[in-house]
Amino acid sequence: MTKRLPAFIALAIAFMLAICALPGCKSSKKNNSGKPDGSSTAAPEKEPVKMMDVYGIGGNKIASIPQDSEATVFDSGIFYSVTKDEDEETSTYTAEYHMLSEDGTDVQLGSLAFVGYETSYARTEFGGCIYSTYTEGSLADFSKDNLYLLRFDLAAKKIERYLISEAGYPYTSVTVANGKILVMNYEQDDSSANTVYEFDPMFNKVRKVLTYTATPGGTGSMRGICGTTDGFILLRLDLSGSNKLYAERYDTGYNKVSETLISDCIVEAAGKFLTPGDAAQEPAHIVFGLRVSDDRYLFYRNASTTCAVIDLETANLLFAGDSNCEMSTGDGTPVVFKPQYAKEESGKSFSITGIKGGETAAITVAPADSSQRLFSISAAKNGRVLMRLIGTDSTHSYLLYDLK
Repeated sequence: MTKRLPAFIALAIAFMLAICALPGCKSSKKNNSGKPDGSSTAAPEKEPVKMMDVYGIGGNKIASIPQDSEATVFDSGIFYSVTKDEDEETSTYTAEYHMLSEDGTDVQLGSLAFVGYETSYARTEFGGCIYSTYTEGSLADFSKDNLYLLRFDLAAKKIERYLISEAGYPYTSVTVANGKILVMNYEQDDSSANTVYEFDPMFNKVRKVLTYTATPGGTGSMRGICGTTDGFILLRLDLSGSNKLYAERYDTGYNKVSETLISDCIVEAAGKFLTPGDAAQEPAHIVFGLRVSDDRYLFYRNASTTCAVIDLETANLLFAGDSNCEMSTGDGTPVVFKPQYAKEESGKSFSITGIKGGETAAITVAPADSSQRLFSISAAKNGRVLMRLIGTDSTHSYLLYDLK
């Protein structure tokens, strides 16, 4: 769980790195190991691995996995990573990846070393593979890091990686559009470029398809991408000082076909919880969660405070949530929810909001155990969600639930 860095944990890091996102960070040198020259570290004494149970539909126990796991549900099963061998000096770790089936079959797909950050919030499934991105090397040294696209081949039971950029930004967007995998990156060099890369899974080729110049007077700064049935949506921030945020629609040939101003909706949503001055700054923040439902309803969660659902056809705000609201991960129909961080919320019903008939609709889920509270949700295309629950004794568990 430690490597997901949801919005409420990642604000400080995201704010600090966001300073670099527009003009690009200057590179600094590091050796191949990622450690300071001449450094040595005594091996710490390892603690026993804490485990947590995974329950299927109906509450039957499927398996037990390490508590320090980050799981995402897909149509093919429960995909999860385990953090191992954390290196405090380099702020890197080794990640081990698994696919867990509902019958309890657990297949290890492989492992990666020297991981700086993996975008578990942006994992997606396509063509029998799971895709994500990660930066290799320490985030703390502010040197340039390689950004890789990861492909987890479920049939071959292996991990493949493809270099996206040698000036990678850790908090990327990943989506599927027109049978291709798209990755958005803030180039961490002197180019001031925001770039969308295309990965063709048939030929294993990477190419640039869109570039914005993120400087005053430039074309703007990207804030996220998400696929639609006939292309994709890209968020563009105007850098003239107005903080105007647009949802641009692109077709499969990377031609812009329309744009919708959504910053007014973001400010309106934030204004329910923030001062007018602070609310006006919300459209400029890095976006962690961006998905679209029915090619029309945009689910948005930034790295600051705002969680919102926007009708792109009418440019109307349908739902507003504050920093205590989160958005589901995974590639299924998105939902928003309120995590229950306080022990006093144990046993209270889970409030989950989605889209039904063109309107937001709340779904109430009663916990099976009065000691449980909701922490996170991921959603699959088949309508199932995976809820991470925490007990009053701080034990964690995962529960599959059918929202259909």
